[in-house]
Amino acid sequence: MNNKYLHLDRVYYKTIENVCNKKVIIRACLNVEIDKEYNIVNDSRLQQAFPLINEMVNVAQSVLVIGHIGRPKTRDPRLSIKQIIPFFKNKFKNTSIRIKVLDDIDQDSFTKIKMYSKNKTVFFLENIRFFSEEESEDIRVQENFAMKLAKLGDIFINDAFPDYRISASTYYIARYLPSYIGPAYKNEVDKLNLIFNPNKPFVAIMGGAKLSEKIDILNLMLKISDKVLIGGAMSYTFLKAIGIQIGSSLFEPEKLELAKSMIENYKHKICLPIDHVIVKSLDILSNIEITKNSAIPDDYVGVDIGPNTIKLFESEILHASTILWNGPMGMFENTSFANGTKNIAMLLSHLKNKVIIAGGGETVQAINKFCENKNGYTHISNGGGAMLFYISNENFPTLDVILEKHN
Repeated sequence: MNNKYLHLDRVYYKTIENVCNKKVIIRACLNVEIDKEYNIVNDSRLQQAFPLINEMVNVAQSVLVIGHIGRPKTRDPRLSIKQIIPFFKNKFKNTSIRIKVLDDIDQDSFTKIKMYSKNKTVFFLENIRFFSEEESEDIRVQENFAMKLAKLGDIFINDAFPDYRISASTYYIARYLPSYIGPAYKNEVDKLNLIFNPNKPFVAIMGGAKLSEKIDILNLMLKISDKVLIGGAMSYTFLKAIGIQIGSSLFEPEKLELAKSMIENYKHKICLPIDHVIVKSLDILSNIEITKNSAIPDDYVGVDIGPNTIKLFESEILHASTILWNGPMGMFENTSFANGTKNIAMLLSHLKNKVIIAGGGETVQAINKFCENKNGYTHISNGGGAMLFYISNENFPTLDVILEKHN
């Protein structure tokens, strides 16, 4: 990791002077899942976004919040920013603060912001991904759109760590305004930095479906950790690479050589499943069996780590001082295949005096599903792909662009 990310106080929003005279633009992470009944499935990202919005609306001249929901191809009403407005209205229900949605970026938007300045109004711009310029393949289009956005404010605060990809509202806008990071963003970075100077032993728990999606993070963990515990469908690629039978289980043929080389180079660190929960058909759950070893018979599919693997992984976890967890151990959405993920999640939630960092969409989903008490976790990242990218890369563009301005 680059040392430039260790001390971010100089780019923290708390260093801004005279906010009361400024129009503040906040890039927030508003990307929540909306179900078929238009309900928010998990509001944790909105909960994290609220403190900065609340603080700014009480001190700044005006506040404009920009964010996205999903990956819309058109102006999909289900993905409108209006779906999350009830959440914020409820947060402000006992105050005089008002909320207004701007459907477009035009002269009317400027007029409304000017009209309601100093009247404690939070403006939400419609889903930024409804605007094709936001992620245009033409950089000049993104830059021009960012300049258009920048005209709506005096100061830019990026509080959307999970939205790490370069776009007009996450990256280019920071080139045109005095720019800072918000509390949710800084908290993510500060907590993730803990794994770069870890208390030893350091154990990484890696799961999920595809090795191809985690090559960078796996390579790094194999270098800096003491043990890497590999579960989930990803483990079947590793097992097959060393000639162990995996039945009809999911694996990545094109990654067999990579997996084999990782095992050859780090066989003292890699810990693979020694037994599995298996089924003949995902549609017939009465066929659930447990293998006696790491091999999976023909016509069977691996769906979870087995009880002996759970004990093996738990033993490594209990001896660790620093732990990073990303990815489930099996198809945890089905309670019949959830034991591996559930046991890991619950064990980590009850540990004390350890640094435990967990993140990734499915990992957070599992923790929320299985753990009422999350006290053992030092940090549960809502970053998903951003967490993995930050940990495994030397550069983080949405932060770099702000650091460059301050330099």
